[in-house]
Amino acid sequence: MKHLTEDTIRAVLVAVVHQNGSDIEGAISSAMAALVSAEKSLDAYDKGESWKDAKAQVVFQMPYPPVTDYQTVRAMLVNGDMFIKTLAAAWDLADANNRKRIRTTWADEFRKYATVVHYQEMARQAEREGRN
Repeated sequence: MKHLTEDTIRAVLVAVVHQNGSDIEGAISSAMAALVSAEKSLDAYDKGESWKDAKAQVVFQMPYPPVTDYQTVRAMLVNGDMFIKTLAAAWDLADANNRKRIRTTWADEFRKYATVVHYQEMARQAEREGRN
């Protein structure tokens, strides 16, 4: 181990064995795993890597369908469960700032119902075009 001294490792192993006297083998293996993890963290720190530099994985999200918020909220009132209906009612009562907060906090639900409205509109349009 590059960063941890022999005395540090010995002290950790003695402390773990003393604490878990009956299961010495398990205690030593868990302590070694912790020491290896600490060594990797110290090595990453040495290389200049930091948890602050870590990037969260990009989660792919479908684009927001081209429907109005009003249409989305109406669909939530008609098709949603009790929570979604209450959320839509809160939207109706909210001012512009709180509507933005509601929409960003529950963006997945808004996207879901906006998608429903979008597909319903597409089906209506296809039906109209098929009749003409």
